[in-house]
Amino acid sequence: MLDQTPSRGRHSARVSPSISHRAPARRRLGIPMSVALTAVTAALLLAVAVLYGAPADTRQPAAAAGVSQSLEEAGKSSSWKERRAERVKERRARIEARAAARAEARESASATPSPAGPVAEAAPEPAAQAPAPVAPAQQGSTAASTVRPAGQSGLPYGAGSFFRSRVTGAPVDAARTSQFRAFMASHPDQAGIDWPKINLNPDWAMSYHVGTANDPVWRLAGGNTSDPRLAVLRTQGFHMADSVADSFPNGDQDRPGVMVDTVFGYTVQFADAVPNKATRTITVSNAGIMWHGSNGLDGRNPASDDERNFTSRGRIPDAMVIRRDQLDQAIANGTGLGHVLHLFFVETNTADGVVHPMTGAEGDKAGWGAEGERIRIRPDLDLEARGLTGAALAIARTLQEHGAYIGDNSGSSTQIKASQPHHYSGTNLTTDALKGKISWADFEVIPRGWQG
Repeated sequence: MLDQTPSRGRHSARVSPSISHRAPARRRLGIPMSVALTAVTAALLLAVAVLYGAPADTRQPAAAAGVSQSLEEAGKSSSWKERRAERVKERRARIEARAAARAEARESASATPSPAGPVAEAAPEPAAQAPAPVAPAQQGSTAASTVRPAGQSGLPYGAGSFFRSRVTGAPVDAARTSQFRAFMASHPDQAGIDWPKINLNPDWAMSYHVGTANDPVWRLAGGNTSDPRLAVLRTQGFHMADSVADSFPNGDQDRPGVMVDTVFGYTVQFADAVPNKATRTITVSNAGIMWHGSNGLDGRNPASDDERNFTSRGRIPDAMVIRRDQLDQAIANGTGLGHVLHLFFVETNTADGVVHPMTGAEGDKAGWGAEGERIRIRPDLDLEARGLTGAALAIARTLQEHGAYIGDNSGSSTQIKASQPHHYSGTNLTTDALKGKISWADFEVIPRGWQG
């Protein structure tokens, strides 16, 4: 309702004195229609202005207009800021989700090889429960792996690979352990040598090199290199320092080599090497390749994720040598090498067959154990209390943490292959570094094919 007192005051001058006796009633109800309409219109305009913001020329009183406009703008500003904050939050969440997806893809790429090349991080299971293999890259491809070795001192293959799998929590086959200890104490070539030897004999040790882009490229010829899976070693080759060619002995020794190519992304293993410096070609009797981005298993192993992996009987090349860079890192960190070792065993038993990770076995052997069978130093043994230090302690820790699998027959006592002695100058690593500290009675046998 309109305020009666102001209206009467504003319009009282228009009331005629001659009708003043009727004026009170007319003053209350006698407002001209045009004025009433004007007032109603003004009220509506004012309401609209308050709700939507008055135009600059409405000439509202400054205070009223200011308060009305401030409330409206404050409401709109608050709402807009909230919506903007929500959009920013949503956009940030999408960006973070995409980043997480890319990171997951990179991690997945590190775990599972793609058709374009193997990638680092796929985890095999025990042979009895082998995972379905991922579609492998084409055999014979010359393309380098897109993933370089990663992890401890450039270790290849995935953290879940057999090569890097730990055995500290593995179960023990008590019956096999008892048989193993009795065999090692009685075999003619092993009795009296109750410790693992480390082969540093220059004529029989493993020549090796970790190749970089600064090294020249060498290629293989002869032997089985005509196999499509090894074609890349004849055409693309591998990085190796020329000086390594001088480490191969002359004669009828095995003359083995392991070349880790961090540029092309694979490790090359071969035997009976005859290098030609003029052509940078090495003629061999047998060769193998393992792609770093894969899970490090021969393509014939059902648990392998890359059919291009191909070695003699499924041996893992990188387990066949003790690299100095990894040894130094293990000593500095108080750990083992971070990977399983390849055991050159006194004599296997052909009747025991072959188990994961191996794919084949040598024939006519009547000793003990299947190729691929794995042993470890029992986890509760205090190695330092046995007097082990430095490089010798690092090797013992490796045998305790990751163990060793039977991969070859040695033709003599059981041993772990290292490289030529000059690689280990300044350390206490010797052929008999474990003598009097570790015995075969300290070892346990892991169930066949087990992988944690």
